[in-house]
Amino acid sequence: MADSYGNFRERSQATIWNSLNRLLTIFIGLVAVAGMIAMVLPDLARQRNDQVVIDRARERVEQQKTLLTKQTRQLQMLQNNPEYVEIYARDRLDLMKEGETVFRIETDQKP
Repeated sequence: MADSYGNFRERSQATIWNSLNRLLTIFIGLVAVAGMIAMVLPDLARQRNDQVVIDRARERVEQQKTLLTKQTRQLQMLQNNPEYVEIYARDRLDLMKEGETVFRIETDQKP
């Protein structure tokens, strides 16, 4: 009888050590995963910030392309269309023909 009780005690202690070893292994694994995540997070944040910068730069490029197209069209009109030059001179330079009366209606423009 004493023999079977001794085996039970040894098996019980072995089971406790096995459980502690499993818990320690799981804890080490969790610490390793947390360490890897901590290493990756700054890179992800930097990547997000870089993407925002890229998106803003693309927006500015599109705005500049639109402005270039508009100004190119205006330059072509000024070089090739005398009627447009006349309209432009009257509007922008406040010029008028002799004997002509100009009435200008100005609207409030918000900046």
